[in-house]
Amino acid sequence: MTLAGAFRGELYRTLRNGSPLFWAYCAVPLVMILMALVVELSVGLDVSKARGMRPFADVAVAPLATAGNPIAHLFYAVGAATLFGGEYRWETWRLLAPRNRRSRLVGAKFLVFALLVAASLLAGLAATLAVRLLGAAVDGFSLGWKADGATLLRLAAAFAGSVAEAAILGGVAACVAIATRSVTAAILLPFLLSTSAVFALEYYSPPALLDAMLLIPSHSGDALRSWAGGGPVDSTTALASLAALVFLALLPAAAAVLMFKRQDLARE
Repeated sequence: MTLAGAFRGELYRTLRNGSPLFWAYCAVPLVMILMALVVELSVGLDVSKARGMRPFADVAVAPLATAGNPIAHLFYAVGAATLFGGEYRWETWRLLAPRNRRSRLVGAKFLVFALLVAASLLAGLAATLAVRLLGAAVDGFSLGWKADGATLLRLAAAFAGSVAEAAILGGVAACVAIATRSVTAAILLPFLLSTSAVFALEYYSPPALLDAMLLIPSHSGDALRSWAGGGPVDSTTALASLAALVFLALLPAAAAVLMFKRQDLARE
């Protein structure tokens, strides 16, 4: 079976697993919709107009920051842990492993996770923009949004970088699931690592070399989104941040493949 076949099979199984699908990928955009509605309904007309004057790129890039939010990481960790740890829980690896290469099986799971995270972020982005448009229509004023080709390309780069930033969590969850064979560990450990990293960066300066090489995911993601939103970040730094995020996403995914290829699956 090819990687494409493994991907289609994994996607079909994941989409039929309703509870993890909802909590991992649908809950985040739903919360974003509720928050956007609360903001639109709670602010006055003058404030709403002032917020409506923000450029389209600045408004559109804000929901993508969810990819670096530790609370959102908890939900995404549920999806990653279910994908990579569920086979150990239900002892189904023995049915899947003989049918395909192990690298393709793990790669297919990683691609499914990245696709569903991308769909979740895109749904949150679309919902946030729709709520903003609805609020402007109710209040009776035009947002005056304009987006040229360059703006859309920058937003596309920020979207790809945000997906890669969330995919780092998926790779870490995959490594934990393979090492521990536990769904619970694959949820909690990546979430705790993400939360600890946020608090550590809040109170301590990161190593200068890592910061200079853009190897801190949250810093790279913020720089890329700032550039896409028209912030004071140059194109070279933004594109380097995108490359760093893709590299950091592939690193734990490759480690998970190597770990799984050498794992004994006598019982699973």
